[in-house]
Amino acid sequence: STDAGVSILAQTPVLGRALAGLMLGGQAVGENALTRFHAAHVTLLPAVLMLLLVAHIWVARRQQEGTTKAAVPLYPDLLISAGTTLVLLLCIFAVLAILLPVPLDVRADPSARLSDAKPGWYLLSLYSLAQWIPRPVAAIVPIALTALFALVPVLDRGQSTDPRQRALALIAGGVVIAVIASLTLVGLAL
Repeated sequence: STDAGVSILAQTPVLGRALAGLMLGGQAVGENALTRFHAAHVTLLPAVLMLLLVAHIWVARRQQEGTTKAAVPLYPDLLISAGTTLVLLLCIFAVLAILLPVPLDVRADPSARLSDAKPGWYLLSLYSLAQWIPRPVAAIVPIALTALFALVPVLDRGQSTDPRQRALALIAGGVVIAVIASLTLVGLAL
């Protein structure tokens, strides 16, 4: 999975090889790569998510200042709502982990290189896309989609939140989700 994902990343024009080397800490998956991935998952990803959450709350509060609606107080109302949602999600994940445990197979050997390695389910859409179009283009597609989704609030300045008046945005989002799901299913069959 790591080999397949990093090999696609390495095909990204300009910075691809440098980013792949930075991620792996060398030329191949080994102890350096495992340490870097662990550190990123434990420190960087939670920090980025926390910054995004703070930015989201800040933007939402700024947008409420100009409206006639009374702002819901952050403490205790929004924090209690967010805390309740968090506890509910943790309970759902705990029940799923108990009822559907992931089996532990043979211990992973980071030095083994498999020529037919397939990525995990979360990269299968990109993997199957890379089978049909040049890898540098396939590596740019998720970056472009992410940038497009980040720009949606800037590009779409409509005031209505009624889904019936947002048909174009809903259809576009549905098409993207359907394409990603289809590519993932194709990737399973490859």
